Amino acid sequence: MVDQDIRNHLESRQVQIYFGAVAIATAIAPLVPGTTALEAAINPALAFMLFVTFLQVPLVELGRAFGRVRFTLPLLLSNFVAIPLLVGILFQVMPGDPLLRLGVGRAR
Repeated sequence: MVDQDIRNHLESRQVQIYFGAVAIATAIAPLVPGTTALEAAINPALAFMLFVTFLQVPLVELGRAFGRVRFTLPLLLSNFVAIPLLVGILFQVMPGDPLLRLGVGRAR
């Protein structure tokens, strides 16, 4: 029962824990020499956090969710129509700085 209580507490505070960890790392990283060597670990750490987060989603419910048009259609439209259109529009009005363009989507 205690393990379940701890799990429930951690799950209810998950966003705050992640945000706090990032804030602490941001504050400490400039003070510790050699932290740039850990840069390669950022993507695997993010992938692990996403994996752990999605472990909590029951696969049966996820399968049912994709079968619902009211869920799937807005998801597909936003990811494959609205967001690419927004990025295309932003590219027309942005300065030509490659670093800014890289942040939006791609460098020219």
